[in-house]
Amino acid sequence: MKKYIKNFLPLSVFIILYFSACQTSKNLTSALNPVYVTNSKSIQLLSTENIECTKDSMQQIFGEFGGQSFSFLAYFHADKKALQLSLISAMGTDLGSLEYDGDTASFSSGMIFGKIKPEYIIADIQNAYYTSDSLKKNYEKSGILFEEELSENGKIRKIISGKDVVEQITISKNNVTIENFLRGYIYHITEIEE
Repeated sequence: MKKYIKNFLPLSVFIILYFSACQTSKNLTSALNPVYVTNSKSIQLLSTENIECTKDSMQQIFGEFGGQSFSFLAYFHADKKALQLSLISAMGTDLGSLEYDGDTASFSSGMIFGKIKPEYIIADIQNAYYTSDSLKKNYEKSGILFEEELSENGKIRKIISGKDVVEQITISKNNVTIENFLRGYIYHITEIEE
């Protein structure tokens, strides 16, 4: 199980590593590797055309992974051409940026983070912000169930393998909570209103 965890590290781990690593400039660009939703089932990332609606916002992100908690700011932009995420510490320090154009994914940062693939972060973003129909079709190709149910405050999305809920995404007007039960991480995203 340990050998799989480093390939599934969520956005939170970048911040944890930032505080424990030496400063160095590092860029990773990827020609879109598959994203393993479980240890044996993978999906391909969807095109940027599948975004539900254009997003352009500052966000506060709180999360937990491996007994560690973290908090940081992010500027998030996503439209039908590209997805961009700029990570900023509470003190205004640039922590890195993530970019995806539908063909390539890249993460650049001033921290050491080994072979973490940006596709895993993008998959979580897609699970929260892409259309339900496109996600459902994409997961079905790999034998994984994708469900969405409407609630009074928004919607709840679930990614299910067999009888197990792998990930749950709760979406309301200005908040998104992503909880991955298999990998043991959670993060809460709140849009900061101007």
